[in-house]
Amino acid sequence: MDTPQPKQLSPRRRRALIVASLAVAVIVGASLYYLHPIGILAPKATAQAASTTLFSKPDTLVSYNFESAQLGWALAVTETRLNQGPFWIFRTVDGAKHWQRQLVGQTSSFFLTLASFQFLDPTHGFVAVGNPISLYRTTDGGMHWLALGLPYADGYSVTFADPLHGWFLALPHLWSTSDGGNTWNQLPDPPVDSTPQFLEFDKWNNLVFRSRLEGWLGSNGAGQPHVYSSADGGHSWQRREVPLPSGAVASGTLRTGVQALPGAGVIASVNPSTSPSALFTSFDGGTSWSEVTPLPLGGGTGDLGFQDNLHWWEIYVGALYMSSDGGQTWNHISDRLPSAVHFLHILDSQHAWAQMFFAEGSVLAFTADGGLHWTRANAPQPT
Repeated sequence: MDTPQPKQLSPRRRRALIVASLAVAVIVGASLYYLHPIGILAPKATAQAASTTLFSKPDTLVSYNFESAQLGWALAVTETRLNQGPFWIFRTVDGAKHWQRQLVGQTSSFFLTLASFQFLDPTHGFVAVGNPISLYRTTDGGMHWLALGLPYADGYSVTFADPLHGWFLALPHLWSTSDGGNTWNQLPDPPVDSTPQFLEFDKWNNLVFRSRLEGWLGSNGAGQPHVYSSADGGHSWQRREVPLPSGAVASGTLRTGVQALPGAGVIASVNPSTSPSALFTSFDGGTSWSEVTPLPLGGGTGDLGFQDNLHWWEIYVGALYMSSDGGQTWNHISDRLPSAVHFLHILDSQHAWAQMFFAEGSVLAFTADGGLHWTRANAPQPT
């Protein structure tokens, strides 16, 4: 990116924004007792022309979900007072040149809101906002939104594997739906140490389902790192132990997050309280694990994006690396990126979207040459 660089955030401020944004593809929050009445929300469509509005406002946090280089959605939340503020959902069909406003509402519990945005395909999506939570569903790409009810207050996570099958975690309880959220059935309680603890990592969801049967839960417990897997849609859970990072000792609380890789396999993040974190992958249901090789630069891990379960992108301190073997080896691609790049969304080997966070606000960027160059895109501007 050859344009002058804005002032970048301090590490502390950038972490605060990441914690607040919780970005793409998981749903975390608390829930209302049933929302009534259930109805269709179809606000007047408003298109925003392409302009120089590259930054979202500093007090507005935006989460993006792109299906392609052209089609995507944005969820924006603005804090006004006492952790409350309005939210907007926008849609673009021309690669962020224009944004069409699709839904407007009011939310509270600002710092938990932006984990609540999930599109499963170009037409089916879910958004959960606020505390108490409001859950909405669209079946026409966001042109209309249906308000749904949830069975319990003070929940942690809502996630869907497909347009029909979803799960609602409100520890110590878990519910599932097989009709897109119209009705919910209570399941046996999940393990007690699966309390969500990963607000700073949007992708390390504590509850994830790849299909209507295969599910995973992270943990926050003592002793050996572990996650939980389900092969029956959350009716039962099996503990799957994960190795300790090199040099770590199994003492105190170990936070272990998990996410599903595209197609097959899972990746776990083990976060000891007294030593650096490490990543591990499993392709046999958690029976065996392989440690992901740390990047050469500083030996750390950065922001990961997955093209498939073997082809990965990772940005760390302004450098882009790629792997074609599931993180066992890394190739250095470029070192010209701002260190503020976060939340990679990989479309294919050449095309990807990313967000950058600066003091002036967040920026949306796009690459069409495998990450060598990034072009800043028009950001939606809530009004």
